Amino acid sequence: MPIIQSICRRHLLGSLHAIHLACVILFCCAALGCDSQSFDNHPAKPQSDPTYEIPKLEQMTETEYELADTYVGLREQALGLEGDAIDHVDVDKSEIIALLMETGYPEAIASLVVVADGTTSLYFSNGGGIIGAGEHEAVRDASKAFLSSGAEYRTRATRVESFPPPKRDHVRFYFVTGNAIYSTEALENDLGNDRHDFSELFFHGHAVISAMQQ
Repeated sequence: MPIIQSICRRHLLGSLHAIHLACVILFCCAALGCDSQSFDNHPAKPQSDPTYEIPKLEQMTETEYELADTYVGLREQALGLEGDAIDHVDVDKSEIIALLMETGYPEAIASLVVVADGTTSLYFSNGGGIIGAGEHEAVRDASKAFLSSGAEYRTRATRVESFPPPKRDHVRFYFVTGNAIYSTEALENDLGNDRHDFSELFFHGHAVISAMQQ
């Protein structure tokens, strides 16, 4: 068994439980009218090309989840990133600028976003999340491994022009490059039990989430 699988499986249940608990807490806060974490002090990088069209909610198919406005905006920014908008990183048009792993839990969607400049975030569709985790060495290293693995798996994904979130109990990957976005979706259970071609990428993604919890 590859080392990455043996390592990640030890943390997988813990990270899944932590995300599920966070989704429940945020869902309850939303229902009670609590304020979720503010993202106002983390402005998005401006797009270098004013004609570039950031993916909009209209390009997403209908979803069974209620999506917080903050989540929708952050997700659109991640899907609309261009290489020129990333500071201090030279990214070829065919290379991955951002890699998203989105999981449909019962209460909400959890979207892991890793950008080529080291920015790592975890957003919840019902509000709140974690931003700036890539500043920590363990997260940065895990994020690099996730992106590196993503470069191989991108060739197995399908080019897309619409950007639906995952269905419940499913995981959807988005590979954002300078000239196209690629995607694939699979059952979380199949990925977690090494029954899918993208299982190793899934394990890499959860290694990032595990590092974010440390």
